[in-house]
Amino acid sequence: AANLKLPEAYPGLQENMHQPGNWTKLAIYNGDELPEPPAEFADQPYEQRKFHEGICASYAPNTCDILRGLLPGVRLGTMLPYLQDDQEQIQFLRLAPGSQIETHAAKSNSRLTLHLCLSGCGGSSHLMVGGRRLRWRQGEVIAFDDSYFHSVSIDPRSERWILHVMVTHPELETRDRAKAAYERGWVWPD
Repeated sequence: AANLKLPEAYPGLQENMHQPGNWTKLAIYNGDELPEPPAEFADQPYEQRKFHEGICASYAPNTCDILRGLLPGVRLGTMLPYLQDDQEQIQFLRLAPGSQIETHAAKSNSRLTLHLCLSGCGGSSHLMVGGRRLRWRQGEVIAFDDSYFHSVSIDPRSERWILHVMVTHPELETRDRAKAAYERGWVWPD
């Protein structure tokens, strides 16, 4: 980790995400799922469909400013139904060298997942989605439907850091569109 070069846009993030284990995350926004905040923000709990202002101010003010108006759940609040508690999220994710995340899938096809690789993007690290092997490139976004089975494999020589964004599918961005898609059976589970 000593040779890790995160963008200067994220000061202090590396020092606060080296917890034991192969997976560390720091949530900026967590939709309707309200985890315990990090220890340094213990007096600032997460709020439903709101960005965590302490984490934004300390680690990612520009990222928060850019993304704040783009998530339908933030813009529309509870007027937009979420089909799962973690429907929309913004997190920094760190995976240790050699980590493997077993095949898994979302509960619904109502969102898209975006990965922006910040560091450790090369080597043999890859994401398998529905049988397709995708490789991260630093500064480039991978977008996928996480209702397809997917897994992760990280190169044993370096950590991988991403900005992980889950956002409501564009076809479901209003209450009326979500209701119509659900009634037509385009969204599952039903």
